[in-house]
Amino acid sequence: MNRTWPGGKAGNRASYGGNWSPTGVPQDGDTLTISRGTMNVVGDVIPASDTLNVDGTSTVNFTNNGAYDNVHIGGFNINPTINLRSSEVKIIDGTNGTLKINARGEWNSLFLQSDGRGGGPVII
Repeated sequence: MNRTWPGGKAGNRASYGGNWSPTGVPQDGDTLTISRGTMNVVGDVIPASDTLNVDGTSTVNFTNNGAYDNVHIGGFNINPTINLRSSEVKIIDGTNGTLKINARGEWNSLFLQSDGRGGGPVII
């Protein structure tokens, strides 16, 4: 199922079904998209089989996430921010904008690759 992020409720938690359209928490195999606003991913609430597409000027905060989440950054003039705190994330960057990655906490694991379409800077 395709789910988009209007967010803005319950502390912008990804685990709150009312922050997604259509309403419901992410399930295995979903394609998830955030184009604006802030999303807080605490723990392993996004199934590992899902892909989170990040567009626009979105901010995604990963906290205590023990399973690699698949994050795809795509589009032109996209300037997202990814914040990691004791989390594991795989990011595929396909933007011409600037991708900002901030890492804090006891440990973080980041796998970063280009999809060949981008070319914008990555700031870590």
